[in-house]
Amino acid sequence: MDSIFQTRKKHRLDKETYIEALECLELLGISSKANDKPDDMSSGQQKLMEIGRALISKPDLLLLDEPCAGLTESETAQFAEMMKKIRSTGISILLIEHHMNLVMDVSDWITVIDHGQKIAEGKPQDVASNPIVRTAYLGE
Repeated sequence: MDSIFQTRKKHRLDKETYIEALECLELLGISSKANDKPDDMSSGQQKLMEIGRALISKPDLLLLDEPCAGLTESETAQFAEMMKKIRSTGISILLIEHHMNLVMDVSDWITVIDHGQKIAEGKPQDVASNPIVRTAYLGE
């Protein structure tokens, strides 16, 4: 009913939703793109917008599957900083990613899987020094 008759409650909720969306875009560093069409954004900005769509629902856990695929090195670095900001809000992140530098930079705990088998698990420094992981993922 509120939507049909455009009540004060509807206007208040619309305003609150708009403010939440802008805060989400600010967290992601793309608030200047709030009125842009996705086709007018870079691929990195489009990926951030997709994450914004997920964040607006206020999840406890955000699952990111290869979010940095196709991004440049500088975009990947920006993405790492954005993930740290998201984590600082209390949202946990489950990251599936092959960019090892990114994984080591943003992770508290890492599980390494090679050909469907878990080969290591632990803190980033422990995983990075694991000879099996170094062979499988770092090319040694």
